Amino acid sequence: MEFSAKTDIGNIKDNNEDSFITISNENVSIFAVADGMGGHDFGEEASHIAVTYIKESDKDSLCQETIKDYITDIFNKINEKIHLTGLMKNSVLGMGTTLTMAVIMKNHMFIGHVGDSRLYLINQTIRQLTKDHSYVEELIDKGMITEKEAKTHPKKNIITRALGTAKRIAVDIIEQPLNDKDILLICSDGLSNMLEDSEIKEIVDVGDSLDITNEKMIKIAKERGGYDNITVITVKNI
Repeated sequence: MEFSAKTDIGNIKDNNEDSFITISNENVSIFAVADGMGGHDFGEEASHIAVTYIKESDKDSLCQETIKDYITDIFNKINEKIHLTGLMKNSVLGMGTTLTMAVIMKNHMFIGHVGDSRLYLINQTIRQLTKDHSYVEELIDKGMITEKEAKTHPKKNIITRALGTAKRIAVDIIEQPLNDKDILLICSDGLSNMLEDSEIKEIVDVGDSLDITNEKMIKIAKERGGYDNITVITVKNI
């Protein structure tokens, strides 16, 4: 398995509220992106809490039968920690973070997801496996706006579910088999808001190294404004 991860502060923000983690050994591979929120340094701390919990979690005893429980437990513990931290800091803006995590074992992937960071599966096509927990996604589901209109909607940055903003959290868990040469892409909305899905696939299809592929996407996102922090992990199943 090959992988590359890069993050960039972008052109506007003073600090990087995105965090990521990559773990790969003989038994299991774990990749995650967290995009924090809450003003001041609260967002940065929230996303850092998320990846730290994953880093310090017990992964040695994982098997396919226990991965769903592992993901649920991790998300609940992160949610509780950030929620309590936000209360202690009196974060009136709501300290929280998105978290999109892939756990891969024996050509099988389990995804844990909360928020509007995304995970794509790229092979002959590009497919977004996660569903954005956002205000505009709800409008799309109700048929009130189109996906094209959502791109420029004034409330496109409002998310409806994030870790830490409530005592309890619902976690999306998705299973997906993987084939050889499948490519996964996990990113914060600093990337997905700036590039169309078709553009992401076009860049990936060039076949550059994963490092260069990530650099190209981040460069385009910044050239188009770089209004947010930008984080991307690409993984090639080989």
